[in-house]
Amino acid sequence: MIILQVALILGVCGGCRVNELLNLKVEDIVRYETLFYVNLRETKNGTSRSFTIDNSNGAYIDILTKYEDLRLKTTETNRFFVNYQRGKCTKQPIGKNKLADLPKQIATFLNLAEPERYTGNRID
Repeated sequence: MIILQVALILGVCGGCRVNELLNLKVEDIVRYETLFYVNLRETKNGTSRSFTIDNSNGAYIDILTKYEDLRLKTTETNRFFVNYQRGKCTKQPIGKNKLADLPKQIATFLNLAEPERYTGNRID
């Protein structure tokens, strides 16, 4: 569930596409005392962009901090999103299809009609 929350927060606050979330690296997200600074280096149009998530977003900071703290320090990949199972992060990065499936999972969680119609932009 925390992966859904983090992807939703980053997707909404930064207007992120699936491939931008997929390519997000640990070093692209910097935690400061009262905010997170996110730098998207790899975007669809080739121009990097950045955004911040601050205390005005309430629980967002807490959720991002919790996920960041759950990531294993021994994870070899520098990709930000790693698999989360049984309350723990694993060392395996999340793949493109799992990220592209998140809109459907969110729609299902929200009990929206026809959740299968909520799709991410699949990457081939």
